[in-house]
Amino acid sequence: MTNFKKLVSSCALGVLAIAITAPVAVFAQETTADIRGQIKGAGSPLAGASVVVTHVASGTRATARTDATGGFAVSGLRAGGPYRVDVDAANFQGATVSDVYLSVSEPYSMSLDLIRGQVAGSTVVVRGDRAGTVRGDGTTTALRRDAIEARVVINQDLRELARSSPLVSQNSVGDGGISIAGSNPRTNRITIDGVAAQDDFGLNTGGFPTRRGPIAIDAISQFNISATPFDVKNGGFLGGALDIVLRSGDNDLHGAVFGKFKSEDLTGAWIDGTRVQPIIDNTNYGASLRGRILRDRLFFALAYETFESSDITLRGPAGGGFANTIVGPTGAPMTQAEIDAVTNVYKNTYGGTRNLGSIPSTKPVTDEKYSARFDLNITDDHRANLTYRRATSEVFNFTNLGSTTASLDSQWYFTGEDDETLSFQINSKWNDNLSTELRLSRRDYTRLQEPPGGQNFADITVCSTPTAEDTTGSFRLTSCANSTGTGRGVVRFGPDQFRHANYLTNVNDQVHFEAKYRMGDHAFKAGVQHQMREVYNLFVPNSDGTYYFDSIADFTAGRANRLIYTNAPSGNPSDAAAAFDYTITALYAQDNWQIADNLRVNLGLRYDTYGMDKKPVANANFLARQGFSNTNTYDGLSIVMPRVSFNWEPMADLKISGGVGLFSGGLPDVFMSNSYSNTGIATVGVQIERLTDGTFVETGAAPGFNQTIGAAALNVGINPQFGSSIPASVLGLLGGVTPNPTSEVNALANNFEVPSEWKANVTISKELPWGLRGTFDGVITRVKTGYAFRDGRATPLMVNGAQARTPDGRIRYDGLSSAQRTAVVGTVVNSTAAAIAAGAVTATSSISNRDIIMYNPSGDLGEAFVAAFGLSKRFGNLSTSIAYTYQNIEELGNSGRFASTASSLYGGMFTGLDPNAPTYGRAQEEIRNAFKYSVDWKGTPFGDLETRLSLFGDKRNGRPITFVMNAGSGRNSTFGVNRFANLAYIPNFAGLNDAVLTATSAGVTTSSSGAILIGGDNKVAFDNVTTLNNVRNLVNHFGLNQGVIAERSAYRNEDIHLVDMKLSQQLPSFFEGHKAIVSLEFANLLNMLNDEWGVTQEFGETQTLYNVTCADATGASNNAGAVTCNTYRITNASNLLTNAPTRNVDRSRWQITVGLRYEF
Repeated sequence: MTNFKKLVSSCALGVLAIAITAPVAVFAQETTADIRGQIKGAGSPLAGASVVVTHVASGTRATARTDATGGFAVSGLRAGGPYRVDVDAANFQGATVSDVYLSVSEPYSMSLDLIRGQVAGSTVVVRGDRAGTVRGDGTTTALRRDAIEARVVINQDLRELARSSPLVSQNSVGDGGISIAGSNPRTNRITIDGVAAQDDFGLNTGGFPTRRGPIAIDAISQFNISATPFDVKNGGFLGGALDIVLRSGDNDLHGAVFGKFKSEDLTGAWIDGTRVQPIIDNTNYGASLRGRILRDRLFFALAYETFESSDITLRGPAGGGFANTIVGPTGAPMTQAEIDAVTNVYKNTYGGTRNLGSIPSTKPVTDEKYSARFDLNITDDHRANLTYRRATSEVFNFTNLGSTTASLDSQWYFTGEDDETLSFQINSKWNDNLSTELRLSRRDYTRLQEPPGGQNFADITVCSTPTAEDTTGSFRLTSCANSTGTGRGVVRFGPDQFRHANYLTNVNDQVHFEAKYRMGDHAFKAGVQHQMREVYNLFVPNSDGTYYFDSIADFTAGRANRLIYTNAPSGNPSDAAAAFDYTITALYAQDNWQIADNLRVNLGLRYDTYGMDKKPVANANFLARQGFSNTNTYDGLSIVMPRVSFNWEPMADLKISGGVGLFSGGLPDVFMSNSYSNTGIATVGVQIERLTDGTFVETGAAPGFNQTIGAAALNVGINPQFGSSIPASVLGLLGGVTPNPTSEVNALANNFEVPSEWKANVTISKELPWGLRGTFDGVITRVKTGYAFRDGRATPLMVNGAQARTPDGRIRYDGLSSAQRTAVVGTVVNSTAAAIAAGAVTATSSISNRDIIMYNPSGDLGEAFVAAFGLSKRFGNLSTSIAYTYQNIEELGNSGRFASTASSLYGGMFTGLDPNAPTYGRAQEEIRNAFKYSVDWKGTPFGDLETRLSLFGDKRNGRPITFVMNAGSGRNSTFGVNRFANLAYIPNFAGLNDAVLTATSAGVTTSSSGAILIGGDNKVAFDNVTTLNNVRNLVNHFGLNQGVIAERSAYRNEDIHLVDMKLSQQLPSFFEGHKAIVSLEFANLLNMLNDEWGVTQEFGETQTLYNVTCADATGASNNAGAVTCNTYRITNASNLLTNAPTRNVDRSRWQITVGLRYEF
């Protein structure tokens, strides 16, 4: 990318005692490793001793001398190893610690007591720690290279590595997002060599910027999962942290090539007694190469990986081999010939040359990753590295393809993501006490939503009937139906309306500088981090025009029935893009204090501040309604974050660590972008329709509209240019349109504060009898400052001077029409004037548009308690572990998990007694109970050829379900708000004993209006007995508390249990030092044993039980009932009991992946 041109850049032996102590604070964002410790001579601190640390494979050396206390520290080292530590002092015997392996998640601490008396050539050698998996303090799991290679990684998704942590749960049915100790996956931080790699903008709710992650697994040296990284260097996130360190080259040439293959023959075909569609073959291959350019001086490491597969089209024309069909012009399944009848008009009558596409059976899925790292030993005291990586992914979305829509693939689009980073880092040691680190980086991310033929063409829908069949049953001819109103299929082609102007780029430049200084028992550090983010988000639906033709005859004649066109007033959609930049500057300082040999404490402070120069375009109408401007941004916001942590080893086999600190940052940029995109004046639009009498209407009453313009818009030119341009008169009409003063606006509230959370943890590790090792991780999170969304126009409904409420006591807002306000004689609606002023209603009807404001709520905001207990034991070459995790998590807001637009962020927010505010309750990410277990064995049963078997199991409770009720579209009269996730009121069915209720059952009556009433609950009425029975069945099935508003997360999905296994076998090789490996990866072993086992399926987090409207005491939903709201009238009960939950088919069936690998 052109933007990259901008960057030029413990044990004992005799009298010698060596103790390997526990680590200090977690350095999850660190990219290098440290060795620190104390040298003694005959039991006393030894000053001036020489310490030389050598990375054996590369010859990289670092030196230090001990101070007056015998202390030393060497920083800026590569992760991994092996390292050799040589200690020499005058008048003492030297010592060497070999086979030391380092982790960036924990400094390697050591204490040596040298033997008095120097003997030439006499050095004591002790083997260091080289464990594959390191459990650090601060609730961190660190996977070194050997542990990474043992994992079963489904489809090369990096999130499968994170599952090894007991604090991690994965949404295996939905977006694959991982929650760390209950975190929202979108607020987790991901770094690669210290540079952010998460989805900053936030459209990928799983957290990764590309489909399977941003780096090749072969490129990874260490993979860290941290829930509470207290070191003040860590910032910019509210969740947990995933930190990746890349492999480096050394003096010898090493490399690998691999291929992984999966096919239909190696995949299960049955899930829970149902045969499923066969899998499409997929391949995954790659290579890596590491070595030297200059011996002991300059090294390189390269990696490449690609994944190729296909997604299956689930619906298509009859006879095409598709699993499902589409309704055709006669009500029978649509055929290819009936699709061709539409597309041939475009080709032959219009002379169009654009490829309208077809409905192919599959579409490709691709994912590629490249990385290169160069390490330079400038001197023993100065080391630098340069890292480049790029990840791309493409996957098609089958837009609008449905039971009544034959959407051709010119309507589909591929989500193309391109994530590219370049970083330069230099670590310097200036003397035995002072060292520094400088890192410069640029990240360039592009997200495309590109149809195959590009974005510059109209969205065209043609009813598949030969002629219009419903000429009298509808005032406007804009729906495909026959004379009785039965729906008929349509053919749709060209980019869909949301892909007319849709493009996102995000550039993130970062500068990081840190200095470390040792002074006796104190290790101080201070640093500055500066980010500069540039966001360009173009999203203008319908900017190329969206047409509807009511029949093939109408299409042939160029007689359109509707045109929807929206654009910037200038006619250039780029003028409506959200284009802004902002900065985040962080200052931090920390003291790492060695209070005693077995106790170390970290005391730190971090300060973040935001800067934004450009503001959203001001909307005077919003200012008049709300009393503040819609131009608020993050500019000037700041936060101070204190943190303290400790590491204590009260005895040799017991280690305790913990801490408490404030964390902030990591909100998706799309939250702020909404304020720039939705100012209420950035775009204007027209909707022109043909009436049954042949005249035309502009539904928004645009000034200047006339019949001539209507004719120009809908009597389209029958020529090859159709679809590529908008008539000039329509463009002129758009230019004269004044933005609607009641247009929807998104804004940031006055006095908004940066969201933040307090986190605390304790970690205990204890060596137990029988060779067992026990661990405990406890994490507590409490939200200090949260965020939520409200509609600033919502005006409390006042009737006869009192706040109006629903039957179950909820606040009502004014969404009444004029007919409803005057329906009850002697009743006065007092809130009308205020609602009109607020833009919630007009003199005659309600207004669906909203002013959606992001703000800081008060009261209970959220808290979490997560505890994990683990046991592990090694039996020679066999390692085993088991862990249990308990979660108890409550939250206020929930919509930030999946939503991106302000409308969905507000609309998807669960509400209780106040329909315009979030309600507190059980969190979406809570997995109450989970067990994880693993077995890893490796040996050489066949000569010296290594065999390895790894198994990992994960059994957990299902995700929570929250039940809501739908009060209607728009700003409805029931609640007076335009949103949908209102917690359901659960009727009380006490006294209704018949298995199947009828109108004459005891406790059931029919009112004068024909509604069904029940004796146990006067707050509800039902439209018929069928609805009554269906609702009762739902309530009984899910065991819901009756006569109250349902709690959030009132029910849990069924448990999910997955077991994966990897078997690898080394094969003979013709060359010394080379090895060939064949592997079999078994995903979902349980399904292989029994097709009813290992099923991964869940109902979505939000389930609508039924529709409700306000009704009078008889259950009649009329104008009077809209005012009095004596009862809820319940209709349209959900068919949830007969619907199947959403199933992840690929994860629910067994799969075997065959792998071949050659290493040298």
